[in-house]
Amino acid sequence: MPAARGLFHRAIVQSGPFLRSLSPDYSGRLAELAIAELGLSKSQVRELQRIPVDRLSGAAAEAMKKMPAYKPSIRQVYGEQDWGPTVDGRILPRHPFDPDAPEISADVPLLTGSNLHEFVNGLDRPDANAMRVDELDRLVSQEFGDRGREIVEAYRCNYPEATPFDLYATIAAACVRRPAFEQASRKAALRAAPAYSYVYAWRTPVLNGRPGSFHASEIAFTFDNAEICDHYSCGVPEAFVLSKQISNAWANFARTGNPSHSGLPRWPAYRSERRATMYLDAPCHVRNDAEQDALRLIALS
Repeated sequence: MPAARGLFHRAIVQSGPFLRSLSPDYSGRLAELAIAELGLSKSQVRELQRIPVDRLSGAAAEAMKKMPAYKPSIRQVYGEQDWGPTVDGRILPRHPFDPDAPEISADVPLLTGSNLHEFVNGLDRPDANAMRVDELDRLVSQEFGDRGREIVEAYRCNYPEATPFDLYATIAAACVRRPAFEQASRKAALRAAPAYSYVYAWRTPVLNGRPGSFHASEIAFTFDNAEICDHYSCGVPEAFVLSKQISNAWANFARTGNPSHSGLPRWPAYRSERRATMYLDAPCHVRNDAEQDALRLIALS
């Protein structure tokens, strides 16, 4: 936004971006409901400063219950829900990355990505590794209809060694990877500062690998805390290596605007011609056009 211009010299977006922010109509209605819950009028907005946080939080929760129900779907790329930045035409004059990347930060290098499984994992599913192929097909077809089988096969080509549950978790997380890839693509289209793309794909040995590459699991490694977070890294050598690789990439990006370093394979900038994505795994490797066929099928569903 204009007020933030010059405050950031690099930008890293982890676990996917919101390409669009909330609309004034949505946020305005939610604000009205919250104020009403507190027994206030629009002319008494300043009274919010004196309301105890517990009461304010409770009113916000009650207001949200009265908004139209939002039912998240693995085919969607987010939607209007909760509280958040609103495109008001003044403080936030436009959507962050829609319909294109913002010119106001054209000179700021971008690193963007997500975790392979994000919000679906086997932590609370003791039988996750026992999922059968027919169950995978049923769940995906339930979401994507006639294209379900095609989507499963496309992902099987991308991840041939994945179990049925791993494939399901990967497909479910596509709603996070799609905007991350799109953000990188739109940033690259400005042909100014570079964009870099990643997918964090390492899985902890904990619980026989059931957790997968879950949401926020990369954070321990971005700060090179594999040794401290031994409940996640399990002290295995590959975790220490990956922790150094990722933390050095993040630090190098902050320092130079380029995440590449001698401990990683060459990390090309993201461009429309080949869409290079670094898979942060053991070992790390670069894939071009990662999941593009599968994501196109999802977009058509």
